[in-house]
Amino acid sequence: MLWLSIAFYRQVMKNYVNNRLARSLKILSLLLFLILTITSQALATSGFVENKGQWPAQVLFAADIPGGKLYVEQTRLLYSFFESPESHHAAIHEPGKDVSGYHTGTILAHAFEIKFLHANNIIQAQGTNALQTRYNYIYGDNPSSWFQDAKAYETIIIHDLYDGVDMKLYTNGSSIKYDLIVNPGGNINRIELEYSGLDSLHLKDKNLHLKTRLGELIEMEPYVYQLTDGRKKEISCKFMLKNNRLRFDFEHRPDPANTLVIDPLIIFSAYSGSTTDNWGNTATYDDAGNAYSGGIVYGVGYPTKTGAYQVSYAGGIWDIGIMKFDSAGSKLLYATYLGGNGSETPQSLVVNHAGELLILGSTSSTNFPVTNNSHFSGGTNFTPMDGVPYTNGSDLFVAKLSSDGRQLLGSTYIGGSSNDGVNFVSGTFDSQSMVQSPICKNYGDQFRGDIITDADDNVYIASNTTSTNVTQKVVDYAGGTHDAIVVKLPSDLSAITWSRYLGGSGTDAAYSLKLDSNNTIFVAGGTTSTNFAGINGYKKTKGTDIDGWIAQLSNDGLQIMNATYLGTSAYDQVYFVDINTTQDIYVLGQTQGSYPVTSGVFSQSGGGQFIHKLSHDLQSSVFSTVFGSGNNSPNISLTAFLVNDCNKIYISGWGGSLNATTIRYRAQSGQIVTITRNFVGGSTTGLRVSADAYQSATSGNDFYLMVLDTDASAFLYGTFLGGNQSVTHVDGGTSRFDKRGIVYHAVCAGCGGYSDFPSVNAPAGHATNAARTYAGCNNAIFKFDLATLRATLQTNSVALDNPGMDTVCYPSSIVFQNLSNGAKYFVWNMGDGTEITKQDTSSVVHTYEVPGVYLVTLTAYNAETCEGKDIASVVVSVFDPEIQVVDDGSICKGSSYQLSASGGVLYQWTSDTGDFASSLANPKVTPTDTTVYYITIQDEVGCEISDSVKVNVIPAPDYILHFEKHYDCWNRPTVRFTYTSKDGYTYTWDLGDGTMSTEKDFKHNYPADGTYNVLFRSTNAYCSYDENITMNIVTIKIPNVITANSDERNDTLVIQAPDQVDLKVYNLWGTLIFHDDNYKNTWTGAGLSQGVYYYKAAIQNEASCKGWVHVIK
Repeated sequence: MLWLSIAFYRQVMKNYVNNRLARSLKILSLLLFLILTITSQALATSGFVENKGQWPAQVLFAADIPGGKLYVEQTRLLYSFFESPESHHAAIHEPGKDVSGYHTGTILAHAFEIKFLHANNIIQAQGTNALQTRYNYIYGDNPSSWFQDAKAYETIIIHDLYDGVDMKLYTNGSSIKYDLIVNPGGNINRIELEYSGLDSLHLKDKNLHLKTRLGELIEMEPYVYQLTDGRKKEISCKFMLKNNRLRFDFEHRPDPANTLVIDPLIIFSAYSGSTTDNWGNTATYDDAGNAYSGGIVYGVGYPTKTGAYQVSYAGGIWDIGIMKFDSAGSKLLYATYLGGNGSETPQSLVVNHAGELLILGSTSSTNFPVTNNSHFSGGTNFTPMDGVPYTNGSDLFVAKLSSDGRQLLGSTYIGGSSNDGVNFVSGTFDSQSMVQSPICKNYGDQFRGDIITDADDNVYIASNTTSTNVTQKVVDYAGGTHDAIVVKLPSDLSAITWSRYLGGSGTDAAYSLKLDSNNTIFVAGGTTSTNFAGINGYKKTKGTDIDGWIAQLSNDGLQIMNATYLGTSAYDQVYFVDINTTQDIYVLGQTQGSYPVTSGVFSQSGGGQFIHKLSHDLQSSVFSTVFGSGNNSPNISLTAFLVNDCNKIYISGWGGSLNATTIRYRAQSGQIVTITRNFVGGSTTGLRVSADAYQSATSGNDFYLMVLDTDASAFLYGTFLGGNQSVTHVDGGTSRFDKRGIVYHAVCAGCGGYSDFPSVNAPAGHATNAARTYAGCNNAIFKFDLATLRATLQTNSVALDNPGMDTVCYPSSIVFQNLSNGAKYFVWNMGDGTEITKQDTSSVVHTYEVPGVYLVTLTAYNAETCEGKDIASVVVSVFDPEIQVVDDGSICKGSSYQLSASGGVLYQWTSDTGDFASSLANPKVTPTDTTVYYITIQDEVGCEISDSVKVNVIPAPDYILHFEKHYDCWNRPTVRFTYTSKDGYTYTWDLGDGTMSTEKDFKHNYPADGTYNVLFRSTNAYCSYDENITMNIVTIKIPNVITANSDERNDTLVIQAPDQVDLKVYNLWGTLIFHDDNYKNTWTGAGLSQGVYYYKAAIQNEASCKGWVHVIK
């Protein structure tokens, strides 16, 4: 089994205390049911991390991006970019490059902001699609400034950034996008963005160019389209820039009824060197096969101003980053940041029996987070590795994290008044001021050490010190530049139980330690001392150069029970010690001499790495051998070592040009300076690989993994691991094999901005170097299984598109894939009483009948191996989503229906008519016909439920209504009311005078003239519809005598009528003598003789009346 997870800290581990920045690339989006989306090429795999106090209060969320960080605030986006530490760490890892002027003492940085002008001051921000990773920030010695369990989200939504406008920021693959969503009623014209802090901002060829001191960003002309009936219709849109303010200009106003998408692209150029380094140091495992990686992460904090600025390079910019991955490498479970006001470096990790992570390292921080009364002692200012200054000198520290990474359970300083835990003397590494430790023979040896625990979880460390006054010492400092030191602490790290110097008058360091079955301590390292204390074993005399050594200590530290030198007349050092089941002692080291080779073992003549097995009392040699390319010098810096229960031997290490004996750089004066190091050099070229090697070719700058059969009797396996461009290495520290032969390894990979280190089964966003176009290195971790019998299982979805899934949404099924090797048959225990035996590695598809948490185990059997069987397990959680959706319902035509859903974090409604979509939980709809609404809901654990709601629209009543008035031109009219219908409604008349009727055809006489409100009501079991009629009732009155004598009384024909009158008057012979189609009571019979005349009065919308009138004069 193999998973290689490029766990790039630039992407994930710069979310640390005080937080150490990153660089973004996303500049915009917008919407109307309008979406303006800008895509960044920045990697943002950590998602958007909520602010729990680790950043200033105005920050809502922050996201890592290469070279900096994006801070999301109330009404602005703040981008901060900065250079890598001014060292040649990255450049010297890129073959063929000189390093220029890296000791300048300052770091270049640049911040700029995008303000949303006219935005609301009070907004609500909501995270959705929570990631599994939790972030913890343990920074400084004040627990009130430690912040735990910060969640990260794929998406955040800022509601009502403007009235009716939301902003959605989200990760899209490895990029960040953000949309401004203009909902119906929102005003697109209010959206205006103001840029400040840039060196220049201008439009060129329709693109927006943003220039900073560290490089240029280009926002391409937006590609805009509108979705209509599922088709894209391109719409013309361009940037409008005036006085650093950006707006959007549409050639034609978008249709507000359809979604509009504005999709520009941002390109970064000229960011050479603008990268944040993060380096790989150490790795370990736990009993569940989870992997832990420790490294150092770099940043300069929240910017207090925009524009270009400088940060003093005096320490405090390197902190420790710890990542925990699940056993499959597919999920980052937590990222925790640990540090203070100086530099820190982790050297070794181990997990105790309680699942708690122990960290050994060195620190220059005077306020490193500790949980006891220990204090920083420090020493003299020095820089033991490129760009990692120990301004206050150094102390060792040991820290313990809870299994979830949230709590600092214990932490203590260890050291005296001089520098501790760093195998370096003084000055600045790779400079003319450098004074090296004579036994620091490989790049990274400055930070070698080891930490282990016993059955009671007491803690033991091995390291080195220059202090003569380390607390609780049981013997005095032996002399020379450094002594090796072993320290025992209680499990809670509350105090030092004892500390023990080991060495002589030269330089001594301890690199590795192990406990035997009686809890005596075996510790090993290197020395120049001819009088190393306690030597009584197999080799009692030191050679003429550096020798390795092994010592057995009593558990109280008081007694050196046995000790021996190991080596030749040339250079030799022991880097690892292990103990087999019969308590024999195995060591792994480097040599430049003719190290003895026992008959009957695998060996390679002139090999520069040796393996030696000794008796438990260190008095006799059992066997020894060497391997390597045959030039009598080491090929690799050794990083992990295992002797398993079958005495098979597992080895890992790296080699390459980074371990060169000389380095060149350009000083501030411009002169090219050549620095000579103590390093042994080396290359992976020429090392043996097996026919089944994972990687058979090498660039010379790779990892090398090797397995030898029982007691080195034969070569079983060899492979390289690395890329073909970058210089793969480790920046000091130990990695580990578990007893089954799986190596868990930290890597400093991709230096020079490459992504050539292999990636397998990596979590989303962790498969490539975030610094692709920059010069940075990134911490990677790999887990490589070299065992012969291995039970390995992987969970997956039924579609096989979600490897490593550990949550199931009831009643869905889950697939268990068998990735084991070396077994004859397998037994599955599904955790619910189901047991399945298989003779092959075919997958198991299982459906749990009850929600719950299940431990699933796979046991692989092969009686022909020394192990006999191997067991793998996984915990699966089956969730019953607490999601609710409104029932089907009915509405009357013209009414609205309240759709509603709950229990999710994401909602998506659509309709069978295709004209409705909403991401609200509770949208209101007004369908004109019966419609089915479909909803997909996703809850916080990722369960997705689909449902539908049918809204039945009850048809309106179908009737014909009629009424007419009947006049005799002398009395009040009679009204006839009628209706006809063809449906099941019940109809009721309310005639407005207190009279009710359900008749279809009837007449009614109103009691008096007036205006009556007639109500016609249609009802069924669900709906009621009303139609209102205004009924004017007027009695028509026409006089039959007028006295046209100008006495202003009865001089005209006055007609009382409810509406306009068309009057015609005739003489006795039928001749029309007067006509007015809008008669206003003005006829007097003027010019006519008195007598009788006839009239026709047509009253509009009412009646026609005929009669006579006598005109008297």
